[in-house]
Amino acid sequence: MKTRSWPLGAFYILFAAITFAFQPVFASVIYTTGANPTGLLWIRFIGAAACLLMVLHLQKKPMNKLCWPSICLGFVYATIALCYFSAMQYASASLVAILLYLFPVFVIVIARFLFKELLTKLKVTALAIALIGVFFAVGRVPEGSLLGILLSLAAALGYAVYIILSNHYLTNKDVITSTTYIFIGAALTYTITALITSEVKLPQQSSGWLATAGLIIFSTVIPILALNLGNMIIGASDTAILSTLEPIVTIILAVLILNEELNLYRVAGGLMVVTAVVIISREKLATM
Repeated sequence: MKTRSWPLGAFYILFAAITFAFQPVFASVIYTTGANPTGLLWIRFIGAAACLLMVLHLQKKPMNKLCWPSICLGFVYATIALCYFSAMQYASASLVAILLYLFPVFVIVIARFLFKELLTKLKVTALAIALIGVFFAVGRVPEGSLLGILLSLAAALGYAVYIILSNHYLTNKDVITSTTYIFIGAALTYTITALITSEVKLPQQSSGWLATAGLIIFSTVIPILALNLGNMIIGASDTAILSTLEPIVTIILAVLILNEELNLYRVAGGLMVVTAVVIISREKLATM
């Protein structure tokens, strides 16, 4: 890593975190125009796959060989996305974002039991802070049903599994090509779901389609590419630290755009979860 390149890599990561944070805003608009989670995600991943296929075409990169690990990761990512966007129908956007950011904690726990990674006192402290933060974020009167909270936690757990699997299967692979296959796998998942259940509902108004285009381009394709670029420049540890900006931005957007209440419990819980993520990431950085 070149020191002079670090600011550029950090910019990519911060930009990715900010654009990812707009997902709940776009989803809220799309839902009000008649779409359901299956329809939203079906058109999202088809659109994302089409965008990256166009990029590969312009770069003249062939896709002659199917990459089954990436396609299977697409199935996993599709399940995560369904839990995440379904949760926003039963809980506030900021609460969903806070609970999703428990995924680094799940990564540590899974790594401990599956790969025998050492669970240090600092990691135990971070786990405790994160769990207390979740308690504060939920609050005495949660702004969301139990189903919304459980779906959010399921998304966090799934994201942790996805990260572990992607680190194993996508090492030294072309990032854009692998990501394209992941989107194709996710799109296939929802296409099959649509054919079986016939429960796909798409936006019925132009505002919903504009929000869908924003979700595909501004909060899916662009941030993932920015995240991958930044990660290659500054490394995974710094990426994890800087990515903690996302839930903070989501809470701010939920308050400013979706008129959600900003209470003391939510602020305290969000800051504690982010603090736990930073502690975990700094420990990894110190051992490099």
